[in-house]
Amino acid sequence: MKVALVVYPDFTALDPIGPYEVISRWPEAKVHFVAGSADPVRCDSGLTVIPTDTPSTLSDPDLIVVPGSGNPLPVLEDRELLEWLRVAAPNCAWTASVCTGAGLYAVAGFSRGRPRPLTGGSATI
Repeated sequence: MKVALVVYPDFTALDPIGPYEVISRWPEAKVHFVAGSADPVRCDSGLTVIPTDTPSTLSDPDLIVVPGSGNPLPVLEDRELLEWLRVAAPNCAWTASVCTGAGLYAVAGFSRGRPRPLTGGSATI
């Protein structure tokens, strides 16, 4: 199973790292940290992540997890990452987001025509 944990400048560290701690222990999981480029990505608290993949190197994940951010507006301009979500997300078995990360799916157009989440926001982690 290919798992894409999306990282982008100023993401909230707990959002992908918490799921990573669980998912990385799944027997068949291969975890990929995906960013718009191969450059190191710094989160909002200073942790720096070196992406293992970019949209061009991981086209077919089985699960995508998009983290949130205290300032999600800049990533909404990352055309490469948004285009990757437009193409990859509809073909995934599962998509997930944490907090404002759901906004990336919305801007990518992935939420159009989908049922609204159940009470409590069950579509997010």
